[in-house]
Amino acid sequence: MFNRELIKKLRLNAGLSQTYLANKLGITQGTYRGYEEGLISISIERLMDIAQFYNVPISSFFEGDSAQDTELCRVSRQPEQPEVKKPDAPLCTVSITINVSTDKDKAKVSEILQMLK
Repeated sequence: MFNRELIKKLRLNAGLSQTYLANKLGITQGTYRGYEEGLISISIERLMDIAQFYNVPISSFFEGDSAQDTELCRVSRQPEQPEVKKPDAPLCTVSITINVSTDKDKAKVSEILQMLK
């Protein structure tokens, strides 16, 4: 018997949205949601794509052992997340010239500059 719930379990375990996975598969989010909810029949080719994405055997979608499902979710491939690199240097530098005439204005400008750091 086809285990449709495993499709959702794998996605949730990987922390992915339906939209993300739909984009990876080249389908709409509505179609992917339909697969998970049983509203749309999934083709064997699409099921193979999902199995390959998570690095699980396609046969796992046809076995009804919930303990095995849990194990598959634990060991399935976690999709690569794009690495976000933080810049080593500031993204931009701003230079400003402020003309102040009183000590009170100088103190205020100094206070503002401290807040910006």
